[in-house]
Amino acid sequence: MKAYSAKDIRNIVLAGHSGRGKTTLAEAMLYISGASDRLGRVADGNTIMDYDAEEKKRKCSISAAMCSLEWRDTKINVLDAPGKFDFAGGMAETMRAADCALIVTSAGSGIDVGLEKAIKAADARNIAKFFAVTKVDSENRDFYKTFDILKNELGNKLCPVVVPYMNGPVCEAFVNLCSNKAYKYPNGRPVEIDIPSDANIEAMRAALEEAVATVDEELMEKFFEGEPLTKEEIINGLTKGVETGEIWPVYACSATKVDGCDMLLDAIVYSAPSPDKAKPETAETDSGDAVEIECKADAPLAAICFKTIADPFVGKMSFVKVLSGNLKNDSNVINTTTGEPERMGKVLFVRGKKQIDAEYIKAGDIGAVTKLANTKTGESL
Repeated sequence: MKAYSAKDIRNIVLAGHSGRGKTTLAEAMLYISGASDRLGRVADGNTIMDYDAEEKKRKCSISAAMCSLEWRDTKINVLDAPGKFDFAGGMAETMRAADCALIVTSAGSGIDVGLEKAIKAADARNIAKFFAVTKVDSENRDFYKTFDILKNELGNKLCPVVVPYMNGPVCEAFVNLCSNKAYKYPNGRPVEIDIPSDANIEAMRAALEEAVATVDEELMEKFFEGEPLTKEEIINGLTKGVETGEIWPVYACSATKVDGCDMLLDAIVYSAPSPDKAKPETAETDSGDAVEIECKADAPLAAICFKTIADPFVGKMSFVKVLSGNLKNDSNVINTTTGEPERMGKVLFVRGKKQIDAEYIKAGDIGAVTKLANTKTGESL
């Protein structure tokens, strides 16, 4: 995988209640992007993210995992947080490295504890939030009922972007309210169709325009005068609202069939903040003064270790997010917690259990370093 600059990187954490489809959604993203040549299933124990023997046995995530994929000339680092409360530390680790939280729930679900915890964790980090509603094609599932429950509880920040067209109990297509286009997915591949006439879709389009209008006075004036917003105005308003936290966009999809997941990846590329646009990290000088760290490759090195594991083949492996500068195999690194120099091991990118040798990790990117003997989770380099 080639090196990407910070503006072309997205760091996303999948968070939410256990059993809502986070790992399955990650698997769908990897498959349609070409990062994986097969679509694994949690029930079969062959997903890229749940690679630990205990995870395969339990058929659920018990630790945080990560992988990277490429979509529309952008690198997306996907961090999969466990949903069970016994392993809540995994969500804390992934939130620390992410610039955006993709909170996953499923059609037919309401406000559950895992969803609330994910929102609170994202709020604590002050990062952008997206929502993915999966399993819209499953039997006895109602996306619109779930959306209404979420909106009644969470407020008007929730903004529908991709919604399903339901013919009775059957999901026949997905409608992108931003582009005003509809797609069917025969064999998992999108085929554009005419937008179906449906009262639910019209109501969702009105909700989208209202939410987008709230982020800009000119758009609000146009909305109240009854003028339709253009595609460009909707996209620009949506992106601005995500960046400021005024909008939480919602995307329907079927991860098991990968239907609609391409539009979710598009949204991550076009609307999720890149590391250089996200809230900057704050550090302290030697004199105790607060200073913001600019996410620039030509700046001095600053990195945070957000997770540590013991790999059976390479030993201790530290997952790091590089905040500025470039982290190389021959970098002269100081652990700012202990004040001691740290000897570097190999620099890697990871995709589940697969390790890919890297020349360096650039500012804004996430990777791993082996054999950092004296660095613990939460410490800075």
